[in-house]
Amino acid sequence: SAPDLNLVEELWLIHMDHPELPVEVIFEMATVRGARALGMADQIGTIEPGKSADFCVFKVNSREPLRELLESFRPPFQVWIDDLTA
Repeated sequence: SAPDLNLVEELWLIHMDHPELPVEVIFEMATVRGARALGMADQIGTIEPGKSADFCVFKVNSREPLRELLESFRPPFQVWIDDLTA
């Protein structure tokens, strides 16, 4: 586990330990599956009407943005927590 509870770092560690896992599955584990595991899939986990929209925006340059994010450390460009911009 990452020492600072950084979710992106946690995903990076999973990617490094299990490179055979598709990056889409790794991100699904942190979003849709995480919400389901917490019993909150009706409130969070996907971006759709009626759900809380907590998400981060990262600048990426490739046609594989999820892979690029996991293979380069960069801070989020912007963060939204529910309907508040941080």
